Amino acid sequence: MNKYLYIQRFILKKENGNFRYSYFFPVTGIFIGTFIIFMIFSIMDSLGKQIDDRLNSFHYKYYLESNDLNHNLVKGSSSIAYIEDDFSEEILNIYSISNFNSYLDNKIANYIIEIDTSLTSNDIIIGDLLAYKYNLDTGDSLLLYFPSKTNLVTKYVPREYFKVGGIFNIDLLDYDKKAIITSFDNKFIHIDSFKYYTDEYKDEYRIKENNMLSNLIIDALNFEKIMYYVFGVVVIFISCFMFMNSITQSIKEKESQIYILNILGLNQKILIKIFLYHTLILITVLTLISILFVNMVIYLYYEYGIFSVLFMSLPFNVRYINLYGYEQAILLSLIYIMSIIATYLPFKILKSNLNEV
Repeated sequence: MNKYLYIQRFILKKENGNFRYSYFFPVTGIFIGTFIIFMIFSIMDSLGKQIDDRLNSFHYKYYLESNDLNHNLVKGSSSIAYIEDDFSEEILNIYSISNFNSYLDNKIANYIIEIDTSLTSNDIIIGDLLAYKYNLDTGDSLLLYFPSKTNLVTKYVPREYFKVGGIFNIDLLDYDKKAIITSFDNKFIHIDSFKYYTDEYKDEYRIKENNMLSNLIIDALNFEKIMYYVFGVVVIFISCFMFMNSITQSIKEKESQIYILNILGLNQKILIKIFLYHTLILITVLTLISILFVNMVIYLYYEYGIFSVLFMSLPFNVRYINLYGYEQAILLSLIYIMSIIATYLPFKILKSNLNEV
């Protein structure tokens, strides 16, 4: 046991017995880099999952141009309408869905904030921002104009009153302000063309991804997350380089003490193993502390409003982080690999010097 305590003093102290303060900077850098990575992971992972949930609650993942095999798919179409008042006109997107009631009960149900118990297939569901702007509530009527059906001779724009059957709050893009959901069987909506939609992928379907709104946004978020990860990894890489220099300097300063360690039975291989164990323990402790700090920052924000500058501009809730998941495993593996290399390289570089001792 005394041998290993001697190794710890060998690593942490200079030849004169004073603490090796140069060791403090790479350790601090590794902690900061790890904290940055896991804080970014917490924010971006929460953002990505909640955006994905909202998109998948509003849209279907896949579509088909035709349903030749007569599968039980959802028919859907989109059309343009506008609403006007004394000051402006608002362009709206109307989404017509064949399984209207099932869609409301099973797909977008978590984001419906009001629903009319007497809802019919001719009613519409609007966003809360649109309802707020025009002072609408369930049961009220909304006059919509359909410019695509304009009579070119008389220049008459067809219009129709619709009863507001429900209000949703999906808090994504401009859906709450410019999206209207209704039944495919709404007799007041004239549908010229439609597609078949599903959330289930099957090989026999001639299926296409609904990239227009779903995957592209998630892909953009994932790319942004990778860019932030790169920044955190660069911080850790620089810290590991400093860590390697600190170990190299320690070995150079204490060549005579290495000779004593060899007499005690600790040859170079055992010495390297002890250094590696020391590094693994250190990185594990720093990682756990950084994750604890990340969760503590999130907790203080929710409970006391501290660190609000980090989160107040985010449209979604930030989730606490844990060590489960493939992304966490990849990040931890990368941190461990860089730290192990930084520990092993000084011995490789100074191998000839150590053999002479």
